[in-house]
Parts: sequence; structure tokens; C-alpha cells
Amino acid sequence: MRFNLQRTGMSALAVLALAALPAPDATACGSVTQRVPLKAAPSSPPVRLPAPPISAPLPLPLANGEQAMTGLWKEVLVSDGQLVMVEFDTWHDDGTELALDGLFPPATGNVCPGVWERTGPKTFSTVHPAFEYDDAGINVVAIFVERMQVTISDDGNSFDGTFTWDNFDFQGNLLPGSINGTVTGTRIQVGSPFPFPFPL
Repeated sequence: MRFNLQRTGMSALAVLALAALPAPDATACGSVTQRVPLKAAPSSPPVRLPAPPISAPLPLPLANGEQAMTGLWKEVLVSDGQLVMVEFDTWHDDGTELALDGLFPPATGNVCPGVWERTGPKTFSTVHPAFEYDDAGINVVAIFVERMQVTISDDGNSFDGTFTWDNFDFQGNLLPGSINGTVTGTRIQVGSPFPFPFPL
């Protein structure tokens, strides 16, 4: 592997520039207050997660000839006519997924885990949880939840649907500032042209 001095220098400058910025409210999925502003941040009691249900319904199997959601996607999220997120999202066949957000730098946390399931003919739902932190980036103050419901195209190479972004306190009470909008996806494949352009 060749050592690229120019790129290394630029990376160092970028790190220094980030260090000079004030610390924002941040979450593990890049959902800082730019995404869903916290209007009323609760104190930080110990997090007590509810016990999981004893059993959960299994996702619906694919119908004959129906396209699967598994694979890598370019996703574009728009709310009130404004671009709010561009991401690479990998849907795994075990029902998990991993999104790489494009509008937030790694220092703010831009990797988002999630789960998905088939909910009907050509329709799928996802949920992404993340933590919201205080201004110092130390204490967890809320839980961020992204949900998407999408419909895959007949050829399996695109999808469209809706999304919501919400913040909750530790008791599950919805906090002010929710966002909703539309999402479109384009499949990324080894043997196909890369899905340019990117609205960044």
C-alpha cells in the first residue's frame, strides 16, 4: 500500500478542524440536534430497557418471483422539500442492517445499526435506534428512533417510501421536534454503473 503524504496531511488538518469546533449534541447514528432538535432534554437516570417479548411474529417470507431487499443501497431522505440525509445502507439476510450516513462526519457518529422485516407484498419496514447525548457528548439524554417503510420495485433495483425521526425520553415519552419525509433507494451492484449523482 502506498503512503499518500498529501492525503495524510489533509486528514490531519480535518481532524484539527473538527477538534476546534464546539461539541454538538451527538448520537451514535449521526442524529445530532441538526437532525431532531431536543427541546427538553431529561436528566440521565440509569437506562432500564424493557424485557423482550417471549415470542415475536416471524417476518413474512418472499412470494414467488418477489425481489429481496438484501444488498447495498444508496438512500436519499427528504423532508419538507429539504435534503436531510444521504446514506449507504446494507440490508443483510438475517434481518439486520447497517447504514453509513453521509451528512455527518465520523466524529459525530455516522454508523447506524438497525433491523428490518418484510411486512407485505414488496413492502419492508426498518427501525434504527441511537443514543442522544448532552452538549459535552458524555451523558445519554434521550433515545433517537428512525423508522422507514418502503416498497421495492418490480425489478428489485429501487425502492421508495416514508421515514420518521423521533426522540424519546427513557420512559418512552415522545419529545418535541419529530421529522418525517420520503426516502428513495437505488441498489448498488458490482456489475452496474455506480448510482451517481449524489445530492450533497
